[in-house]
Amino acid sequence: MDLDFEDDIAIFAEDNDTLQRSAECLSQEASKIGLRVSPEKSKVMHAGNTTSGDDIYVGPDGLEVVDNFTYLGSMITSNGDAEALVRCRIAKATAVFRRLKPLWTSSSISNGVKLRLYSSIVVPTAVYASETWKMSASIIRQINAFHCKCLRQIMRRRYTDRRRTKKSG
Repeated sequence: MDLDFEDDIAIFAEDNDTLQRSAECLSQEASKIGLRVSPEKSKVMHAGNTTSGDDIYVGPDGLEVVDNFTYLGSMITSNGDAEALVRCRIAKATAVFRRLKPLWTSSSISNGVKLRLYSSIVVPTAVYASETWKMSASIIRQINAFHCKCLRQIMRRRYTDRRRTKKSG
């Protein structure tokens, strides 16, 4: 395993003994090339319904046990629930959308261009790593609500506006 340039590493183990040995091995191998594992930045998370009373150590320092953490830009939770991650992604996408407000309100830019920019900048921010989410009806509703809200603002429609259709008769 070549870890010369790694600063984000996940170690998976079936039990605490295996995890402890892996953490020790990683720490020893890192020290051989002048790197060190930072106990302050390292976390332990038990997945599913498993818990353990045994602490994991790097050297003399015990590692913090957490219920969730951010790894490579995505929030990982111990129960696999993606609700918190979706809220985080929508908050980030909302911030991006707000920074582009002058673009959305500009009358000199066509709606087609605005929609292409929205699709290429805002949408990817909202759904980043969505292929790893445990989907639920609630998550789909949240994403759809965000999407519709953005589209209404881009198209300058109020929530209360209704599109009329011709009655056939």
